[in-house]
Amino acid sequence: MNEETIFIQIASYRDPELVKTLEDCIENANKPENLRFGICRQYKPGDDFDILPGWMQNDSRFRVVDVDWKDARGVCWARNIVQNEYQDETYTLQLDSHHRFAPG
Repeated sequence: MNEETIFIQIASYRDPELVKTLEDCIENANKPENLRFGICRQYKPGDDFDILPGWMQNDSRFRVVDVDWKDARGVCWARNIVQNEYQDETYTLQLDSHHRFAPG
């Protein structure tokens, strides 16, 4: 039987909480291996607060679309970009980039 997966959609605009949100989600998940992340990371070059750590950049669970902050067109536009990263996961969950999670 295939494991159920959750596609977690995050539209982020220069948010210093993005990485903390991702780490907290993984740390509190019962089965972090079943999580898939679609992220539209609208960032300003030179900002260092929302740079994804190397381990996330090399993790196939993460599908990241980087957008220069000057090219951002709003949250609904960014959410549409993220939705295009959906790959038939069992469930989908749309979050902001500044969440904390309860265990499990």
